[in-house]
Amino acid sequence: MQTEGRTLTVEVALGASGAALGAAVAAKSGVPQELTWLAFAGKILAAGRTLERQGLWAGSTVRAAVRGRGGMEVLPPRRSPAGA
Repeated sequence: MQTEGRTLTVEVALGASGAALGAAVAAKSGVPQELTWLAFAGKILAAGRTLERQGLWAGSTVRAAVRGRGGMEVLPPRRSPAGA
């Protein structure tokens, strides 16, 4: 899904938690909350802390990014051909 440069506007109270903001972003973007992270002023927002305690104010811009999925595929060891 291509979302680079996309801007979403969501409204939540400053007393809301980082998790509440994440849920609002997920609802509007269609990307599951567990696959995204939110950052403000270079720091990842804590789900359990209020937005105000994390330094956000009305009109703040928060960066949302999709967590990378993947990793290295682990294959079973190759067996030598018989008689080699």
